[in-house]
Amino acid sequence: MIIEHQLPVDVGFEAKYNWTLAIIAELIQQKWGPTYTLRGTSDILHRLGLSYTKPTYTLANADEEKQKEFVEITFPEVKKNW
Repeated sequence: MIIEHQLPVDVGFEAKYNWTLAIIAELIQQKWGPTYTLRGTSDILHRLGLSYTKPTYTLANADEEKQKEFVEITFPEVKKNW
């Protein structure tokens, strides 16, 4: 299966590294023709024994000092000017 073994970018979707329901629906339409809603796409995945979960990100290389600066200085300033 394409969605199990390849990234979206591998099959022609620009700058997409995680499969989303919208990308899967577009892939289905491009390869086989039918158009599905996001809910319909989710149902198809379920029938195939697959599940869709939103990806979570781990910031393994995050700089704690820069994060602290953002939370304490940058974000309050941006929020104040919003």
